[in-house]
Amino acid sequence: MGGSFMKSKTSRRDFLSAGLILPVVGAGSSLGLLNLSAQTPAGNAASAGSAASPVKLSYKTLGKTGLKVTTVGFGCMITSDASVITRAADLGITYFDTARGYQHGNNERMVGAALGSKRKQVVLSTKTEARDKAGMLAQLDTSLSELKTDFVDIWYIHGKSSPDEIHDDMIEALQLAKQQGKARFVGISTHSGQPQLIPWMVQKGVFDVVLSKFNFSSDPDLEQAIDAAAKAGMGVVAMKVMAGGPRSNQKLTQPGALLAALKWVTNHPSVATTVPSMTDMDQLDENVKAMASPLTADDHKVLAAHLESIRPLYCRMCGKCDGDCAKGLPVADVLRFLNYADGYGQFALGRERFLELTSEQTAVRCGDCVECTVKCPLRRACVEADGACTGVVCMRVAHLALVPILLAAGVARAQDYLSCQLAPGWTQSEPVHSYTAGNLYDYKDGGAEGYLIYGFAGMKSLNCKSGDNTLTIDVSEMNDADAAYGLFATNRDPRLPIAKIGMGGQVQPQSASFAKGKYYVEIVVNAADPNLIHTAELQALVDKMAHRIEGRETAPEALAWFPQEDLTSSNLVPESVLGLKQLKRGYVAKYKQGQAFIVLEESPESAAAVLKDLRARFDGATDAKVGDEAFQAKAQYLDGICIFRKGRYLGGYANLPTAQEAATQAVKLAARIP
Repeated sequence: MGGSFMKSKTSRRDFLSAGLILPVVGAGSSLGLLNLSAQTPAGNAASAGSAASPVKLSYKTLGKTGLKVTTVGFGCMITSDASVITRAADLGITYFDTARGYQHGNNERMVGAALGSKRKQVVLSTKTEARDKAGMLAQLDTSLSELKTDFVDIWYIHGKSSPDEIHDDMIEALQLAKQQGKARFVGISTHSGQPQLIPWMVQKGVFDVVLSKFNFSSDPDLEQAIDAAAKAGMGVVAMKVMAGGPRSNQKLTQPGALLAALKWVTNHPSVATTVPSMTDMDQLDENVKAMASPLTADDHKVLAAHLESIRPLYCRMCGKCDGDCAKGLPVADVLRFLNYADGYGQFALGRERFLELTSEQTAVRCGDCVECTVKCPLRRACVEADGACTGVVCMRVAHLALVPILLAAGVARAQDYLSCQLAPGWTQSEPVHSYTAGNLYDYKDGGAEGYLIYGFAGMKSLNCKSGDNTLTIDVSEMNDADAAYGLFATNRDPRLPIAKIGMGGQVQPQSASFAKGKYYVEIVVNAADPNLIHTAELQALVDKMAHRIEGRETAPEALAWFPQEDLTSSNLVPESVLGLKQLKRGYVAKYKQGQAFIVLEESPESAAAVLKDLRARFDGATDAKVGDEAFQAKAQYLDGICIFRKGRYLGGYANLPTAQEAATQAVKLAARIP
C-alpha cells in the first residue's frame, strides 16, 4: 500500500482521458476490475517497473432507488485535501457524502471542485440541518450552487434520533425537492435512536434512504432495524463503521481491525454502501481493499480481539447498567471521561467533565470497594492486575485511572466568557449547555467531527432572546491556539476578508466568528425576519468578548512565511497535508496556481527521515537545490512537486505544471523560513 499511487508515470490528464467506464451490474454484489499502477513500496527489489495490479470494486444496489454504488463510499466531512477525493473518483468509488454544515459549507465547495467532470458518474449526497421547510429548501439551493450541480442524488435531513424531530413541513420540503428535480431521492441521517426511528421511516413510506451509524459492535436491535429497512426496499448507508477505533490512536486499534471492521459492514447483506472518513491517500488505499475480498474467519478473530481491547473504553451508551454502582457513580460517564483522557489524550477534557459531576460523586473512590457492583450485559468478566474483578465494566480500573486527572490543576472554563449582558437588549433564555467529544454530535450533528479533528476539548453554548429573535453564542476550547485558529480558518467564508478580532475573525449580517488564544467563538442570530441586518450589534459583541478572552492575538507565525503574491487562502491542516500521511499537522497556502505547505517536525533528524520516506514514494524524483536538502518530481494528483527540509521544517510546493516550477517557488518559500 505504501504510496503506490505515486509510482505511475501516467499523467492525471492521460488517466482521465482514457475514458474508463465502470461496469454497472445487477442488484447483488459483484466485482469489477479497474487497472491502476499499484507497485510494491520503493526500496523493495521488485518495485522498479513491476506490473500493474488490478483494484477490485464491489457494487450493490441502493434499495429501490436502483442506484449502483461501490460498497465502500467516501465520507468527505473531514477531508482537507481535494486531491484525495479526486483520486477516489478516478479509482472508481461511486458514492460521495457531504453536508451543508460541514466546515461551514467549505466542504461542499471542495467536493464540487474535486469531483469536477466526474460529478454525473457518481452518486452524490448532502444533508440539511435546517428545521423548517423554507430553511431546508434555501439550504438545498446553496448546496447545489456550492457543489456545482443541478441536483443531488440523495438529500438527507441530518442527525435525527426520534420521529418527534421530523415535522410535516420538513417532509413537504423533501417531496418538493424531488418534484423540482433538485433531489432524486431523500432520506434521514441518524446517530442514535435507530430502533425507533427506522421502523417509523419504513412505515411513513416517503423516505428512500437511511444513513445510519452501524458497525460490528452494534446492538441486535439496531441490526434488526437495519434489516427491516433493507427488506422494505429502503437503501441503507452505514457510517461510524470503525466502532471507536480511530487511525490516529493506536491504543484503540488492533492490527488489521479497521480494515476488518469495514469489511464486516460492506459484507453485511442489508448495507449497500459505507461512508468512512478519509483524509489521506493511504487511508483511501486501505479502505479500497475492503472490496477486494470477503470477510474471513481471521477477520472475525481480529474483530473479537479488537472489541475485547476497547471494552473498558468503548461504551455503547445503552443505559443497561444505570443504577448498578453502589456508590452512585454514573458508569457510562466515568468510562467516557476515561476515554477522553486515556484513549484520546484529552486529559484536560477528562478532568473538566469529571469535575462537573456532583460533589458526592467526585468524592467517591472505587479503590475503597472490595468488589465492583457494576454489571454490563455486553461485556464478560475482566481481570485486574491485582486479582479478580467481578464488575464486568472494570469500573474500579477506570475510576482509579482518573485519579491523576482529578488531582491535576484546573483549567479555564469557557463559560467565564459567556454573558447575554454583553449584548444590550438580549436576555438569557435557558441555562448554559455543555458539550464534549462524547455529546457534541447531539448539537452539531455530523459536523462534530470537524471540531474533533482540530483538537476539540469542550464547548459552552448560551442562548439569548430578544422578542422573537434568538442569539446563540458558542465558545469552543481547543487544545492550543493554533488549533483554534485552524478551526476558525476552516469554517470562515473564504470570499470575505479576515478582520483583526483576536487572532482573526469575521462579522456578517447574521453571524460572527473569531479565534483568540485556545478559544474559537461562533455567534449566530436566528431572526424572525431573516432580512434584518445585525452586523453592528454582532461587531460590538465580538469586540467585548475578544477583550474578555485571554490568550494569543496573533495568527500562527508560519502563515506569514508564505509568499503573499496571488495567495487565495492559508490554513492549518490538522493531519495528512497534501493527502500524505507522512506530512502530519501543518500549514497549507493555496494560490491561483499551486499550493505551498510548511510542517514542523520534532528535530532535524526526524524531518530528514520523513523527507527520505517521501522521496521513496515518488517515481523519478531528482535532487533539488532548496534548503538543507530537497527533491523534485512530477506526480499524479500532485503534478509538479518539490519538497525540501530546512532544519526542523519541511516545506514545498505542489500542483504546478512542472517539477522545475515547483522547485523555483520552493526556493522563495525556504528563504522566508527562519
